[in-house]
Amino acid sequence: MTLGLAILGVIVSFISTSTPITPLNVAVVIGTSLGLWLGMTLFATFVIPRIINFTSGGSDETIEAAATASCFGASALAAWLGLSPIVGAFSAGMAVASSKTIEKIRAFTRKISVIFSPVFFGLAGAQFDIRSFLTTDWFFYGFFAALLIVAVISKLIGCGLPAALLLKSRSKGIKVGFGMISRGEVGLIVAGVAISAGAISQNVYSAILGMIMITTVIAPILLRRAYDKEPPEEEQPPSNVDTSAPDYIPTYPLDFSEERSP
Repeated sequence: MTLGLAILGVIVSFISTSTPITPLNVAVVIGTSLGLWLGMTLFATFVIPRIINFTSGGSDETIEAAATASCFGASALAAWLGLSPIVGAFSAGMAVASSKTIEKIRAFTRKISVIFSPVFFGLAGAQFDIRSFLTTDWFFYGFFAALLIVAVISKLIGCGLPAALLLKSRSKGIKVGFGMISRGEVGLIVAGVAISAGAISQNVYSAILGMIMITTVIAPILLRRAYDKEPPEEEQPPSNVDTSAPDYIPTYPLDFSEERSP
């Protein structure tokens, strides 16, 4: 995600400043972006958890206000440094996750997501033009197909293959690869920033959104089929349990009263 945002920052920077695109300028902008992101992440990791932990003795509203201010403040700082605001929010999110009050913050996040999530997806969908797919330009369809294939194969190779090697299981690696195919919020944010800055055209934006929607639909389908192809695992009894048949068949109800004399 960070590398993608760094590349996007390079493109936006060259478009807005009319800087000549040379290997040296690209390397300088990428290095500066990654250095600023790393420095901000380290700063947020050390400072933000201490601020939130300091407010943990107060009310829930104080903790929620501190977490919200941390995320918005880090986003503003990232924008001031020339980075995308999502980089600052991502850094603040990692820092907030290490605080002692993370469970309260998660509950608060679920509440505000009821408001912000529909707005976010609504704005992303409002910029989508279905007419881009109703065209006679075969180059657009070729680009869309190539984008979709790359989106799927890159996850299978980049996530599924390492998982198969580390877990020493081909089936588990395939499951990880299928589960990671779906592209979501980060892709939408990057595409939204790019089209707002004029870095991509409406057709490219529509192709990206189409890819995101298709991968979101096919990921659970492929994952379900991967699990259905496996035979059900037989439940193994614990090793300390005697599974041998008894020499007698007890009669119920059993009488555990005193033994009767013959």
